[in-house]
Amino acid sequence: MNKSVVSLSSKMIAAGLLLAVSLPAAAWANAGSVSNPATKGAAAAQSAEQLRLEQLELAVRPDTAEKAIDMFVKSLQTRNGALLFAILTPEEKPRSYAQFAGQNWVLGGSSPWVKGYRVVKSVEKDDATTEYNLQLFEYTSLGYLGNENVAVTVKKQEGYWLIDKYTPVQYDTGMEPWSEQLTNETVLGLVAEAQKRYWYLASGGKGYPYPASPQFTPAGTDTVYRWLSEDIDTTEELTAYLRDVYAADAVQTYLNDLLASKQLIVEGERLAQPDADSGSLRDWGKAKVVKLQQNGQQATATLEVPLGESETETFTVSFVYEKNGVWRIATSPRMIR
Repeated sequence: MNKSVVSLSSKMIAAGLLLAVSLPAAAWANAGSVSNPATKGAAAAQSAEQLRLEQLELAVRPDTAEKAIDMFVKSLQTRNGALLFAILTPEEKPRSYAQFAGQNWVLGGSSPWVKGYRVVKSVEKDDATTEYNLQLFEYTSLGYLGNENVAVTVKKQEGYWLIDKYTPVQYDTGMEPWSEQLTNETVLGLVAEAQKRYWYLASGGKGYPYPASPQFTPAGTDTVYRWLSEDIDTTEELTAYLRDVYAADAVQTYLNDLLASKQLIVEGERLAQPDADSGSLRDWGKAKVVKLQQNGQQATATLEVPLGESETETFTVSFVYEKNGVWRIATSPRMIR
């Protein structure tokens, strides 16, 4: 689910930033005056190192708002405070310097961690300001933990898009999928994400990575197919994507059914689906738990799901507490759409 792939050179730049920010002075700090040769020599060396830091920061500055968001999330994924600091606006840097330096330029801890994100909403306030609402996908060693919503404002300054404001990440999704007692919050979080993942798959993923030939007609059929996007275009990747919210048996049965009905086909180890679109008026993100019953490691939830603006539908969804110690949906993905 990562929005961008960082090149080797970008990784080297980020590593250089992490080393360079240990310098005692920032670009906007007052270094003061020097008098004796030894002090002058040290100041010259520091000035050279500061120039190197400034060039590194310049190299990673994003030139679009979308790239700024990508890099913001990448800094969280790699826990690289130096990278995030490099793409802050000049106004935000002085406010953040002491905090970042106090954390040794490391963001967060080893767990939970951010694995990916989706843009929920973006609003262009003017030609130089865009506000984003993001959902961060957070994980632990047990697997998917849930989503955390954050707000990020990016501004265009001197040809670059920089982070001006952002919600500090708390690594709190409101879900407790590891708890042996299934909660309403975990139920609602899982079904909301399950619907998003169903339609992500149904629409082919995040777009065509193969612009030369995104569509094709397999031999022996008149049906036009399209490739799934590269993050879910193998059986292993798609299985892992669905397993974040669904139980193993539910995923395996669902994929077998899709393959048997030709709603998915395998061509040269890549997955493709019929080139067709559909939709739904159901909003599982606003569902309400009417009743929750648990019997050991099995549970069922009766949910009231909005349908359009004024109607609702009622569904019963099954859950299972898996051997690795997390709750997952045991009902087929076909229901939660």
